[in-house]
Amino acid sequence: MASLTLEEEEPEEGSIVSKTFSIIRPFLQPGTKTTLESTARSILEILPESDSRSSDIKMFAQACIEIAEQIPYHHPSLIKLVDLLEDITPSPKFQFKQPQMQHNGRYIRHQDLKESLTDLFTGPDEGRPGAYISFHAFSAQLDERRIVSRTDPSWAIFTHRDAFEGRRHFDKREGDEEAYVLVAAQYILWDGHSLFRQILVLRQGDFDIDASDLRAWTPGPLYRGKPYLTVDRWHFWRDGYRAVAAEKKEERYSQECRDVATKAANLMEALEKSLTF
Repeated sequence: MASLTLEEEEPEEGSIVSKTFSIIRPFLQPGTKTTLESTARSILEILPESDSRSSDIKMFAQACIEIAEQIPYHHPSLIKLVDLLEDITPSPKFQFKQPQMQHNGRYIRHQDLKESLTDLFTGPDEGRPGAYISFHAFSAQLDERRIVSRTDPSWAIFTHRDAFEGRRHFDKREGDEEAYVLVAAQYILWDGHSLFRQILVLRQGDFDIDASDLRAWTPGPLYRGKPYLTVDRWHFWRDGYRAVAAEKKEERYSQECRDVATKAANLMEALEKSLTF
């Protein structure tokens, strides 16, 4: 497997971003002898002690996103990057205690990473089409491991609404249709098990969804069901993937996109069959 070219957008010698790239770059190379343990130790050594809201922690989070966007969504090194973040998560450096929760001792993990992901959630970039897909493959894997303390299905709903429900977060540009499908599929391929578990819980009525979430999850015009995750919505998305997979016009969807759509649809069917009792 070819080596990865991971470059800083704006190099600044001695900065946390530069140090992060220098430490993580060799760890992510195929066939590396650099271990997870040594990389995690080196990262923790460059970050300030027990100050999860420092600017250095935020810069580290942004560097990780910048690295993730340069790794192809299907490359094993993206998994390794998430492995690294999971390994360092227990450190007090990444635990933020919310002021309003001082009485019960609850902490939020990787708050700066969560905020940076939210700030950078944009539409496809014409100059870097692969970065948009890799960004969401990274986000979906963080969700699956609960690294950023985000357990809601919002981004899975947003991206599938973009792909199949006829409502877009961002202005549609020519060629974006395939990108939206590939992005949505990341949440099925990497976090589908968790998403379907949420459907099972919601189906029993065991939930208290905030009204603002329900508004945010409002379906697009092509889907007329309830705004939260349901089996019907799951089926609608699955059928959307099936339609992409069956599309014969190469100018609309590439073979890669059709193959990924097939994987997503097959996994959705397998999860439903295996987890429905």
